[in-house]
Amino acid sequence: MKCLQNKNTQLGIGCILLTGVLLTIILVPLSIAHIEYYQYGLQQRSTTGNVDTSEVYGRGRYVLGPTSDFLTYQSDAHYEKLDDLEVFSASSSNSSIGVG
Repeated sequence: MKCLQNKNTQLGIGCILLTGVLLTIILVPLSIAHIEYYQYGLQQRSTTGNVDTSEVYGRGRYVLGPTSDFLTYQSDAHYEKLDDLEVFSASSSNSSIGVG
């Protein structure tokens, strides 16, 4: 009887260890996200779609968890042409330079 309990205990421990190894093999790759060298990224929850704007991530690999990913955008120059934007005032004094 004691031998049977020992085998059941070993089988139970083996099943728990196997489950732990399988979960590790599955969840670790899902937790790692990367950003290419030409991108910036914001952390986004894939379950809710919420975007965290408190931190901008640069290139590299990050461990965010299995339910997070990056919302990426280009990191190179963006040019915006603004028409009819006054930068300098037409004042004769220097007190209002830069105020339109």
